[in-house]
Amino acid sequence: MGKENSSAYPVRFYTSCRSDNEWLRLKISEVLRRIFNGHSLFEVAVQEALNNALHFAKAKVSIKINLLCGRRVVVRIQHWGLGFSGNTVLNTIEKDFAIQIENRLMDESGRGLMIMKAGTHCACYNKDGKEVLLAVRLPAY
Repeated sequence: MGKENSSAYPVRFYTSCRSDNEWLRLKISEVLRRIFNGHSLFEVAVQEALNNALHFAKAKVSIKINLLCGRRVVVRIQHWGLGFSGNTVLNTIEKDFAIQIENRLMDESGRGLMIMKAGTHCACYNKDGKEVLLAVRLPAY
């Protein structure tokens, strides 16, 4: 992991339409690769959460990336569209993760929340399902 300066955070991004999508993905990846000093499963989890937000959003999507004390990365993705009962699915995945992976690995859809769960220490949605929080602890140096 790179020694990233926590004072440069939080970093925020906003989009109001799908045309910003590619630029937004690249910028998020750039920030996360700086923190992790390269690719990470957490980056994939964040991109999956962004996919879900863009799918359900009808208007603005907000992304906030924070590095806390140089030890924990927290990403919040919020949208102003239809809510999603992500916690129900995440709880089901947590109960029998190995079975879920085996049964759904080759499915065309439905793997995003498993990736989010696998790539984070914490993944949870707010009550109305319009905001997801993803967090991961960075290893000690």
